Amino acid sequence: MAGFLLTSAELMMSEPPKPDPGEDPHTFERSLAALEAVVAQLERGDVGLEEAVALFEQGRTHLDRCRARLALAQARIEELTSSPGASAADPLAPPEGRPGGAGQG
Repeated sequence: MAGFLLTSAELMMSEPPKPDPGEDPHTFERSLAALEAVVAQLERGDVGLEEAVALFEQGRTHLDRCRARLALAQARIEELTSSPGASAADPLAPPEGRPGGAGQG
């Protein structure tokens, strides 16, 4: 899998990956990568005021997308762990009364 890991210098100089045609361009990972690229560019400090403001706006958009994706994931996990027989404390634990469940010993 060589070629998938970037040094911090390469990450700062790289642009976010381009989505494949037909793929959702706003996945959490793509939005996070884009946000990291914007932050790196702003941290370098080599942009003018107007460009910095535009980058900041782009960063906020990417941040909002990340937060929305995380909220959806959290809601889905809560839905899955609140279903009958699921333990909110340990969603991977078998339900009571089944082999390996609580009360077995």
